[in-house]
Amino acid sequence: MAKEKFAAHRVVDRVGYGVGVRLQLSASQIADRRHALEVEDKKAGIVTVTEPIEFRAGEEIGITHALTRHEESALEVIKARPSSVPTVPVPSGENVPPTGDSAEDTDTGKDDAGNADAADEDEGAAIDDGENEKAEEGSGNAG
Repeated sequence: MAKEKFAAHRVVDRVGYGVGVRLQLSASQIADRRHALEVEDKKAGIVTVTEPIEFRAGEEIGITHALTRHEESALEVIKARPSSVPTVPVPSGENVPPTGDSAEDTDTGKDDAGNADAADEDEGAAIDDGENEKAEEGSGNAG
């Protein structure tokens, strides 16, 4: 069988695994869950789950399979391949020009969406005023 690569992940929210899942665990994790695991390679920490098991936040595990939706939110990658795009600090301050898609939304505030919102607010105020007058008339007649 070809050698599998296990991606290291840190558990941030409780996550469980069922029978048949292959994981890479530390020696202490294997010892704690020995009753629910079949050890394939003790030196590398590779195991197959034989009974359902859970991991708590803070534990680190190695995974070869594609992550499920729950795992995507419950795990964070510890050892990721370096990105080919360098990380550049984002400048702060008012004189920084907008970039990307947000440039259209932030340049002057005079786009159609902004004007439509302002018009809606004015209409809402007029409607509210009318309803308040009707409510005042009703309360005046009752008292």
